[in-house]
Amino acid sequence: MKKLLLAIVFSGCAIGMIAQPVSRKVLVEEATNASCPPCAAQNPAFNANIVQPNIANDKLVAVKYQAWWPGFDPMYNQNTTELDARITYYGFNNIGVPTTALNGRVPDNNNTTGGGWSGYAGGPYGYTQAVIDAEYADLTPFSMTMSHVFSNDLDSVYVTIGITNVDVTTFTGSTMKLQVALMENEIIYNTAPGTNGETDFYEVMRKMIPDASGTTLGNTWMAGQSQTITLGAAIPSYIFNYNEIAIAAWIQDDATQEVWQAEHSQPIPVNGEDMGIALNNGVSDYCQSSFTPEVTLTNDGANPITAATLGMSLNGSAPMIESWSGNLMPGSSATYTFTNSATLAGGANTLEIAILDVNGGVDINTTNNLVVDDAIISMPANALALDHDETFESAQLGGYPANVYVDEYDADAMWTVNQNVGAATWNLGGFENSAQSMRWRLFSFPAGGQGGFVYTYMDATEFDSVNLSFSLAYAQLDASATDRLEILASTDCGQSWSSVFDEQGSNLATAAPDGQNTFYPVAADWTTRDVNMDAYAGETVMLKFRATSNGGNCMYIDDINVSGDTTVPVVVDPPSDTTEVTIDGQVVYVIDGDTFELFDGEFVPLGVQEAANAAVVVFPNPAKDVLNITGVNGLANVKIYDMSGRLVMNQAVSSNVISVAELQAGVYQVSIESGDINVMRRVTVSR
Repeated sequence: MKKLLLAIVFSGCAIGMIAQPVSRKVLVEEATNASCPPCAAQNPAFNANIVQPNIANDKLVAVKYQAWWPGFDPMYNQNTTELDARITYYGFNNIGVPTTALNGRVPDNNNTTGGGWSGYAGGPYGYTQAVIDAEYADLTPFSMTMSHVFSNDLDSVYVTIGITNVDVTTFTGSTMKLQVALMENEIIYNTAPGTNGETDFYEVMRKMIPDASGTTLGNTWMAGQSQTITLGAAIPSYIFNYNEIAIAAWIQDDATQEVWQAEHSQPIPVNGEDMGIALNNGVSDYCQSSFTPEVTLTNDGANPITAATLGMSLNGSAPMIESWSGNLMPGSSATYTFTNSATLAGGANTLEIAILDVNGGVDINTTNNLVVDDAIISMPANALALDHDETFESAQLGGYPANVYVDEYDADAMWTVNQNVGAATWNLGGFENSAQSMRWRLFSFPAGGQGGFVYTYMDATEFDSVNLSFSLAYAQLDASATDRLEILASTDCGQSWSSVFDEQGSNLATAAPDGQNTFYPVAADWTTRDVNMDAYAGETVMLKFRATSNGGNCMYIDDINVSGDTTVPVVVDPPSDTTEVTIDGQVVYVIDGDTFELFDGEFVPLGVQEAANAAVVVFPNPAKDVLNITGVNGLANVKIYDMSGRLVMNQAVSSNVISVAELQAGVYQVSIESGDINVMRRVTVSR
């Protein structure tokens, strides 16, 4: 059938049997938005407690208009003109979202019977059952009947509406209109389409029939007069599910906006093709440069499927088109491997695979036609050099720094923050020394939910030792909370991981339990964690930071540093009676039956130097005014370097106490030399 753009048929008018006025079915029209936090707070209860029960009781007709503010809403973008018209018709754009109209007016205690109105005028959370019951009891002279059918090829819908003045008197209006809306009763997204977390949307207006201006009716209706109107329109291409299509209609006086009656035609079963798709595979590691998808195709409908067109798009590029053919019976599935491969860009990639048509025609349910993998990571070709510092100062708020890629993400609640995220009026960077840090808002994760990020791999191939340090702030919600932070390392591009740090609960906490969910650390709540990663010296290593929610509070990290150190070998000639052997991978020397190792060109008894170095402790860390050094006897030469490698202090000390009062807040390397002792320690100076 040729696609029907618009058909309107008016039947003749007739004088029928005269009855008494009837109940006015309640019309609720709401302006809402998928990125509006108050919408997410009010809509679920409004739908569950008011809208759905009263639709089931045949007391209410609901129509939802997705608005253009305060943020992104894909349903608005699919029909901007008609949504704009209905939203501005009521002036919702001058009020805000979410706001409702009740039978053509914004309700409150001054203009709405039923009493008990709460909240701001028109707020969905202000509705009570008493308001609905009182509105339904307000009689009207109009009765309505309606039904809808689809064309055989499912490209058009036809709506038949009957209107009768059932009163014993003549009705006279001003500018009478019939408004008709094609809706989807339910649109359920797998992930929130906006930023407020809402995934379930009900009675969503998709198309006004014929348009937002409506159909003009007569202003005078004699007692018993009736009229039948048939409207036809093309079904929009953006409809998700034909089985959710419903029609709402209402009689409205444009001069006063009063709604005199409303009716709806609920979804009807649709016999058509329905194919689903699922992605079977992913990248094998983070260094993979191309990807060939394998998918499973399912027949979720009632008709055999013999052909389908598939499209594969990477990072929003024009889709690569491929064709599938076979004989897929209802309830069965088939595996398909793409002939084309997707070439991955360095960094994060988003892959989309969609079913474009089925059996050369429409798919009645497109909610299962798309798979999206937005966590395909392909590491850039160049590794990061050590030292590597991450202060999060360059990251966009709500985002991530360069070389950081989201992984294992169970909630939209891990990002770069500063004091503007909530009640803090102080810096949320480490020790309050900087503005920004990375935060996990773990109370937004499900129990056991995880959020992690992966660093571009780092080159430690020329180093003999590797150290990781970072600033941490975390408070338990209560003593039973066991939120967890892990740091994992990989040398094979993420195919396997080994733990280098794993703490949870009270062992992880840097501050007392706060019982508030929203923990905002002050300087005293921060600490520095050092992690020995010498096992990865000589390797190219990748790091993953992963938090797991169990109790749920906020966790912050900052000042991540990965550094390497190289021991310069000293070439000496051992005595002629020396035997060189290897023990546990270390070259040692046996001289006259004793075992030695080389240190600064001298043979030192094995283990003596290691024990001496290990005994050196620098505290407190973080420090404010002074550093104390233990494990060193006598004069020591102390050098302090900032994280750029610049020497900022060089002193010979004998008291084992050194002043750092003149140093700026930050992270430093402290070199201590005394006799056979030669060690490097990392400290943080806070203010």
